[in-house]
Amino acid sequence: SDFTTDNVEVFDITNESGVKRITNLQSELVGSTYTVSFENSLSQNREYLALTTNQTKQPTDIQVYTDSGIYSATNGADYIVITHEDFCDSIQPLADYREEQGLRVKIVKIEDIYDEFNHGIFSPQAIKDFLTYTYNSWAKPAPTYVLLVGDTTYDYKDNKGTGSVNYVPTYLLDTDYMGETASDNWFVCVSGDDIIPDMYIGRLEWTGRRTIYQHLQRPRPHIDTIGRVRSAWLIGKRPG
Repeated sequence: SDFTTDNVEVFDITNESGVKRITNLQSELVGSTYTVSFENSLSQNREYLALTTNQTKQPTDIQVYTDSGIYSATNGADYIVITHEDFCDSIQPLADYREEQGLRVKIVKIEDIYDEFNHGIFSPQAIKDFLTYTYNSWAKPAPTYVLLVGDTTYDYKDNKGTGSVNYVPTYLLDTDYMGETASDNWFVCVSGDDIIPDMYIGRLEWTGRRTIYQHLQRPRPHIDTIGRVRSAWLIGKRPG
């Protein structure tokens, strides 16, 4: 009631994943405002949302979706690069270098992962779902390496006003002593319920093409340290 227009829409929002529009609406002018009524069969308490058409949010942009093909099981990769669309061209030299080393490399846009694995909606879970799918369903052998290219932040909505952008988001893992803690490792725990990663994962935390370009101009031995890492040992002792 008390609407200033009869252009009113009503939705059944009892089930957030199954919102329904109510179509049999009747509006009545009472004084200077409108009242909207409808009939519905109820087997339980229902929750409704009523709003005028000028209260509904409108999309800022509509684009035609082009199938990226990442859901195809014919894909295969040893080395997966997940990055923002802005950085795809900049990271290509690194992908070429890894291919020269004999690896099958696949560059995947984070936007395509959202589209294919979460209906186009931003979600770190979509990254894990994608990597789980590649591990189980892409052409064998399963991927071994994952590289995330792009900065991330725990402040998803930029509440602190720092201007940080989640180009490729991390996952906020609930821990016993530190609360929510950033964890890229979570993305590659794709087989079983354990916390042991099933792929190697790393991140280049950069915010623009220039920083990526500068890194790739460094000598290749700086980039490729896997051989030395494999022959290194870290030995430590817990105090007490």
